[in-house]
Amino acid sequence: MSASAVLQQVLESGKVQDRQGRSYALHSHIDAAKGAFLQHWIARVQPAAVLEVGCAFGISSLYIQEALEGKLASHTIIDPQQESEWHGVGRYLLESAGCQRLVWMEEGSETALPALLKQQARFDFAFIDGWHTFDHVLLDFFYINRMCKTGAVVVFDDADFPAVRSLLAYLEQYPHWERVDVLEWPLSRQRKLYAKTIQLAARGISVCFPREYRDHIFHQHALRSDKPLRDPARMVALRKTGEDERSWDWWAPF
Repeated sequence: MSASAVLQQVLESGKVQDRQGRSYALHSHIDAAKGAFLQHWIARVQPAAVLEVGCAFGISSLYIQEALEGKLASHTIIDPQQESEWHGVGRYLLESAGCQRLVWMEEGSETALPALLKQQARFDFAFIDGWHTFDHVLLDFFYINRMCKTGAVVVFDDADFPAVRSLLAYLEQYPHWERVDVLEWPLSRQRKLYAKTIQLAARGISVCFPREYRDHIFHQHALRSDKPLRDPARMVALRKTGEDERSWDWWAPF
């Protein structure tokens, strides 16, 4: 079977099976809109090497493999709980799909990524969907940044999670990375108007406070006119525009 056939079968049935034939209800997977977002950027980048942090039941991996079909691209997958929590389903589905050039690292990204860096691994495309605390996603990106080629794209899942959203506000200040795309939750016109009203009110009230206290009282994005109001992001894609040439004491507020 192909990645497309396995993916269609699983999504239509809403169930997955492990290699022993035991069945599980499908959950905690990306939907079709997110899958299309990944595939769009894989088609744009045409990567020779893909890195994925987090696999679970392997749905995102199958979307990636579907986009890579017929291409000689490697696909490195980091998932420390593939056997213990996900019953090896993701790995089994990818094997059933006949996927080639897979590299599995069944350990935490905090140890897998430094090992890849030591091996001088290089990637053109990465998908970060692992542990969602601020420090852990930052750790993932710290190493991925060092292994990405110029022009590489990194996609972050669950960009509407507070920790991921806050981290992206920081990463977008990096001089050698830029936001190139976002998959948004649709907001109604009424909710957009309400959010815009709150933003304008916060800016107006903020002038009553000394400058040194404003950022402690108000979210910075509500005060900066250069930060456009956006719908909540489901996924965000960043592209590396050059090598990391920041000074040893570089800092930018976020």
